[in-house]
Amino acid sequence: MGRTTRGAVIALCVSLCVATSLDVSGAPVAAQVQAPAQSAQRAAAVLTVISGDVLMRSAGADFSSATDGAVLYVGSTIRTSADARAIITLFEGSTVELEPASDITIEEATRRSGSTIIELAQSLGRSWHVVTHLTTADSRYEVKTPAATASVRGTAFEVVVDDSLTTTVTTTEGRVATTDAAATSEVLVSPDQTTTVHANSAPEPPRSAPDARRIVTVTAMSETSVVVDPFGRANGFRDGRVVAQTPGARVRVKDGAIVVTLPNVPDGAFATTVAPSAGGPVPVLTTVSDRGEEPVTVESSAEAGAVSATSGIELRGSSDKPRVRALTADETKQVPDAKIGPKKATLPDKTTTNATNRSALPGGATTPTTLGTSASPERKADATAEPAATPRRFAPPTPVAPIRR
Repeated sequence: MGRTTRGAVIALCVSLCVATSLDVSGAPVAAQVQAPAQSAQRAAAVLTVISGDVLMRSAGADFSSATDGAVLYVGSTIRTSADARAIITLFEGSTVELEPASDITIEEATRRSGSTIIELAQSLGRSWHVVTHLTTADSRYEVKTPAATASVRGTAFEVVVDDSLTTTVTTTEGRVATTDAAATSEVLVSPDQTTTVHANSAPEPPRSAPDARRIVTVTAMSETSVVVDPFGRANGFRDGRVVAQTPGARVRVKDGAIVVTLPNVPDGAFATTVAPSAGGPVPVLTTVSDRGEEPVTVESSAEAGAVSATSGIELRGSSDKPRVRALTADETKQVPDAKIGPKKATLPDKTTTNATNRSALPGGATTPTTLGTSASPERKADATAEPAATPRRFAPPTPVAPIRR
């Protein structure tokens, strides 16, 4: 936990009873090693930097700039600066999206007698978890924060820890059984519900999560499509798996099309990339529904061909209704590519005993390689934040409301 100085420590335990559409699986991948200075650390995950300055440190070490494809170890802490976002892909395929000004530590990531054990510790900020199917009753996915204990029976949920160390848990898929630190009081949080737990207090009764201020729905007439939002977060279906990086995102297949629903996304450019296809252009429909205003729909298209193609729209709010227009081909080229990272980070057979030991590379790779695409020059220019020496003070993150079904 490191910098948590007030309140009781909690555990957010995820125990999946059923598999859902957000199940993620895949093959070993190569990644760039950013090895800890300490010996005998166990590789646990791979980091994908979406934007801004992301810092990392291993147990007992100092913070340093993190890079795309860095291998994370048990004991690693990830910290995002005020403009940064990152994805942690755990060894079994679960993903954790970190919003700005967030800290999270990997305390455990292993398999024991066929069971998966994940233990994370979040001290500040906002994280969005998409958890793979846990195959045994003894498997668990645990997130420690101040104030409560939550046992999550689902695959998609959000955790917010504000500056007063109050915890808010919001469920998108599945159910979350949330207790106080002493486990004397419990509430069950169903999809599209939220609960708040203050230090040394019982969880508040579950309530409906607030309606989203904005909902953007993108329908692409292709079963392999990825939508990138203005913050660079990717959502859709690629390489046989669902990708959901925007907090509260839902991805589904309907009549041969991918439908991506994104809550509370900002103004800016949205890009949709579709798989190579034959025939005519691939239609992409984008509908924007701002609270209290009539929905606006615009159609764009991605050209068919032997390679993937991208279409884009620009969204701007206004006093009467949102303004949406299709981007030109040249404008679309300026939108950052999706940064999805690996399907899962495969653990080496043995622990790392040397900071330069190449055997720690997932998949047995002998040469470090960078995962994902490079950030745009504009994004790289923002990477200037330094690690804080003392606990940071910032405005409490606003919990994002899931979309009403």
